[in-house]
Amino acid sequence: MTHLVSVLMPAYRAHRVIARAVESVRAQSYQNWELVIASDDGTDYREILARAGIDDSRVRFVSTGRVGGGCPEARNTALDAATGSLLAPLDADDLWYPERLQGLVPLAVEHGAAGDNVDVIDERDDRLLGRPFPAAADAFDLALDEFIALSTPLCLVQRRELGLRWFDGVDIGEDVVFNMAVLQACGAVPVLRQPLRQYRVHPASMCHGDDGADRAEASYLRLLSRLDNDGLGIVDPVLIARLRAVIGRKIVINRLFGAAFRAGQVSSFQEFALRGRPL
Repeated sequence: MTHLVSVLMPAYRAHRVIARAVESVRAQSYQNWELVIASDDGTDYREILARAGIDDSRVRFVSTGRVGGGCPEARNTALDAATGSLLAPLDADDLWYPERLQGLVPLAVEHGAAGDNVDVIDERDDRLLGRPFPAAADAFDLALDEFIALSTPLCLVQRRELGLRWFDGVDIGEDVVFNMAVLQACGAVPVLRQPLRQYRVHPASMCHGDDGADRAEASYLRLLSRLDNDGLGIVDPVLIARLRAVIGRKIVINRLFGAAFRAGQVSSFQEFALRGRPL
């Protein structure tokens, strides 16, 4: 029995790149999927894709009804419209390699969630900036401590029955909070060392622009404030303490990146985070 995978795609000013992301889903060797695109900028992305020659009944369109409501709100909007037993987030400016779902679906079904290695690519020249893990053919179990050390977004395929949602009002760092909740629910999750996804770095994007370090720090400080006020909905005091420590570490790393960026030593956070890592 195959499981329907709901691919959740937020779309904000994604006119130039979204067709590429959608085509990477359509090219999957595992074909039992639906793609829910949540417009967060008032754009009719059905029309954008039609102009690119894409007309696929498995692609559905919803809207947050806002402009710039944020990635978490858009993902939750897509989630509310999704019907699959497995969930797979994909940003509109990234893409998947054809074997991604084929490799991750069985692991996610068995363990609750699963992840993979990722090629971090500079959008300007298609240069490989690095990978969070050395590429290999095997898999390993990613536990909380290993996750804490990561600086590259980890996009998990997870079972819908975990009942998790993204945290509205959190922009930079929302993936950290969400994935910690996944790890809390599942324990260690299997991660394939084979790169099956491209994370495309745009120097002008929110995370990587000239004010990226300042934006990241402000977001991290908001996360710490939320932890103090409402715990982000997390009730386990141990997990709250761990999350506070993770955010504190990210603030330190982000400040080091900001200094390197201002000195002209790096052009993006991922270039800073991944330099020196073996491929």
